Amino acid sequence: MILSPFNKLYLDVGVGNSFGNRSWSHYNTWKDIYNFNPYPPEIKEERIIGCEVCLWSEANSDQTTENKLWARSCAFAERMWNVRINEQEKDILKRLHEQEKRMIKNGFMVSPSSSEFCTRNLDVCF
Repeated sequence: MILSPFNKLYLDVGVGNSFGNRSWSHYNTWKDIYNFNPYPPEIKEERIIGCEVCLWSEANSDQTTENKLWARSCAFAERMWNVRINEQEKDILKRLHEQEKRMIKNGFMVSPSSSEFCTRNLDVCF
């Protein structure tokens, strides 16, 4: 089984639809995605072979895809690599910010995980 619940892992949700109407669910931030437990109690852990985030194309373009995809999918990768570890948000944000810098350096249009003030002052914000 590959897990991909729409209410947590669809990255285009929460920004409206292609007809200009409100979205059918709320926007999931990087914190929402990181805090998602990929192993729900009703499904045996050994039956899940993977998880994925989805970004549907009907309300995206070449100009919006990367911004919607990064850094929330990076937060999901953090969760999957550390599924049993509950870290402090400032430790997660520090790694997300480092990944953002690498991606920007390589030409990706990355949406920031937090404000520049908070990434410089993690103890104040988190």
